Amino acid sequence: MSRLHDALPAHPVAVPDELEAAWRWMEARGHGGGPDERPHLTAYAGTRVLGPVFTPGTLAGWFAPDSAAAVRVRPVAEAGGDGSLLALWSDDEGLTRAVVLGSDGDAHQVAGSAVELLTLLAIGYVEVTGHELGLPPDDEDAVEAVADFRAWVGATFGVEVPPEWPAPEDDDFSAWVRRQLGRPDPGPAAVPAPGGGSDSGSGSDVSGDIDVVLAALGTPDGSPEVRALADVLGVEPVDGGLRRAGRALRARDAEVRFERGALTVLFLGETPVERLVAGLPPGARADDVLALLGEPERRSDGWLRFVVRGRYLHLATDPDGEIGRITLMLDAPG
Repeated sequence: MSRLHDALPAHPVAVPDELEAAWRWMEARGHGGGPDERPHLTAYAGTRVLGPVFTPGTLAGWFAPDSAAAVRVRPVAEAGGDGSLLALWSDDEGLTRAVVLGSDGDAHQVAGSAVELLTLLAIGYVEVTGHELGLPPDDEDAVEAVADFRAWVGATFGVEVPPEWPAPEDDDFSAWVRRQLGRPDPGPAAVPAPGGGSDSGSGSDVSGDIDVVLAALGTPDGSPEVRALADVLGVEPVDGGLRRAGRALRARDAEVRFERGALTVLFLGETPVERLVAGLPPGARADDVLALLGEPERRSDGWLRFVVRGRYLHLATDPDGEIGRITLMLDAPG
């Protein structure tokens, strides 16, 4: 056993053999330190924090030590410098998943197995939190620091380490945590049928590339609708979808969000709105959009929000009426 394994408090959730093998690999290379009662291990050398740090932790602030929830969640690492925890969770079927308990109250799964967790760590993220995942790592030093670990993971488990990892989404672990804490569960995302909903202005008459986006919202990654959206964005799908295509999306100044496997949000940065909505003139401004779509469902200083076939079109605007970031959403915040 590794020194870290020996220092962990006894717990019903066992440390998977693959993770223990990784700890022994780190220990053999001197990637860590600390006293026997609180050792730490990393997938990289040196004292600079360039990724998660495996070390004993507690669930303080989340679950009481003697609670039914605490026996199913075993902290094993610091997921980020903000206090987020990386833990092992025994799901309802008794399978061990890797999860993150965030410092701001969020909770989500980041890997479905120990091998997936090690693959994620081999990419080179400084933190494995929702703030980092979903885009390529942005610290070249961190990516280089885990080069040896990346090679070991690939050779030992026969996996190919990808250049990035999907952003976390609301999932079974998120729902389980809400139940344990007595928080309301929002339930599955509503997926209104195209043509449904109460449109604002003349939104139901909108056409253009927005048709493809509206059709994709609410569908699972890899669906024909999501693949059609990838084609409109000029992005090559990864594994048949967009969740793992963060690098290509970023190059197009775009970003996607998924919840429970369904596409819920598309952000577009420098895309002219006339490329999205047919009937707008080149260089369209807020007044042009209002003339075409009518009165928005909601508006405030700096933005307009329209309902189009049961989905939401949010346009950021500046005081001169120029349109900036465009957001298309399955649902909208209150």
